[in-house]
Amino acid sequence: MRPTRQLDGAIGSTASLARKDIWTLAKEAKESRDKKNPSAAAEDGYETTMVVVGNSQCGKSTLIHRLRNKDDAPTPTVALEYRFARSTRGTIKDVAHIWELAGGTQLAGLMDIPVSEANIHLITFVVVVDLSQPAEAISVLEFYMDRIAARVKTILDGLEQRGSKRPKGMKAFALKRFGQDHPDLSSDVMNILPVPLVVIGSMYDRFRDLEPERKKLVTKFLRYMAHTRGASLLFVSLKDENANAKARKLLNHHAFRSSPLVEFTFDHNKAVTITAGQDALAQIGPAPSEAGRDTMGKYNYSRYSTWRKDFDSIFPQRATGNEAINLEFEKYPEPTIDAMRTQKDEELQKLRRLGR
Repeated sequence: MRPTRQLDGAIGSTASLARKDIWTLAKEAKESRDKKNPSAAAEDGYETTMVVVGNSQCGKSTLIHRLRNKDDAPTPTVALEYRFARSTRGTIKDVAHIWELAGGTQLAGLMDIPVSEANIHLITFVVVVDLSQPAEAISVLEFYMDRIAARVKTILDGLEQRGSKRPKGMKAFALKRFGQDHPDLSSDVMNILPVPLVVIGSMYDRFRDLEPERKKLVTKFLRYMAHTRGASLLFVSLKDENANAKARKLLNHHAFRSSPLVEFTFDHNKAVTITAGQDALAQIGPAPSEAGRDTMGKYNYSRYSTWRKDFDSIFPQRATGNEAINLEFEKYPEPTIDAMRTQKDEELQKLRRLGR
């Protein structure tokens, strides 16, 4: 059998390569280099990606600034902006690639750009919503939860079709992160995302003064939405250093694999702090319209449609002007960027043909 092209000195048969996708080949090539130069491998740090989306002007840039230990005031974000943060462990440098999307949901199509097969297993999504505008906050969170789930599914389905084991591994790890023995996993309302998701409710200082029953409804609905998707939920305010410190610790955990946040707050009269898997449907309770029903022998939680109906009765939905814009990039050519994209597409196709 004729040998195929070499990758860093490793020669494989066409039959063996046919069972491997491009990312498996890249991993094997890196492992081959590491064996030849162990000291260099030891210097390689973690590389992660964080995608931050949510309401317009709700503090996304400020959160990123604090993660990067910046003290100056952040400049307004335009479209999709890239930043990075570093963390050092001895001589090892870890890097977090941070992408922030501006414009609420209007430019949501741009979210797909930094999310790819190459980094899907290293991604954390952060959705920031404005608690001072409950109706819009719920709509934006609902929109991005569905959008993130769809994007991740598309990528993982493509990997599975080519025989990659990564999707199965990611789903298993997501359940482990949530808690494989969690009693709610048997419920049909649970739909755990295979990637980490952090939901941050900003402007808590304004939300705190909301009428108690309304505040309780918003908090419980957000807990329900986050819990059923396997997400963490935190409320923050620029004026609350304690809450901000918790948010920074949680984001650092996802960005640099530092120690996890272990301090929790479930009380709707305080700034909520609940990491993935620490909440429970029984603790959240049913929606207000079903609060007095007899739950003997039945499930003691409500479905999303009931929560949504109860929420809409108190906070009617209205047009926000944040409807997604259909981006037609071909109308705005960038010769240098387009040429680079074409080159990368051609390189990817060559590697795919190699793996057949």
